[in-house]
Amino acid sequence: MSLDEVLLEASARGASHALVVNVRKGNPGRLDLYEVESGRLKASLVCLGVKLAREMKVAPQPLSKGAVAVEGEGDLEALARALAKALALPLVKGRPQASSYATVALLSPRRGYLGAINFLDLSKGRPLGPLIRVKRLLSVGA
Repeated sequence: MSLDEVLLEASARGASHALVVNVRKGNPGRLDLYEVESGRLKASLVCLGVKLAREMKVAPQPLSKGAVAVEGEGDLEALARALAKALALPLVKGRPQASSYATVALLSPRRGYLGAINFLDLSKGRPLGPLIRVKRLLSVGA
């Protein structure tokens, strides 16, 4: 399936953004976030690794009453902004309280690589989806 076909399918499903997973050696190597209407690349990140929800013995769930939270700055914050816009969720600096949001996509810095994206249920403190370790954010055209 070509990128144009992926964007057409995403548009038919009413999505504003599409996440394309590029495979390297059988594993996710890069994630590209496209705006469906314009076909423009909004963010591209190199993955260091992905731990699937099934590997953590949890059933993946969508973010409900959620937010995107970032505990870092620079490229990690730029990635959080792009993710928040794509998911139409508010962006929060720091880890939010369970009283404010039920779920969160939390971007936190890590030593040796850019950071990790955790999808969490704040009230239970449990994961809702995959853990994505991000090596770096690639520069994309404006």
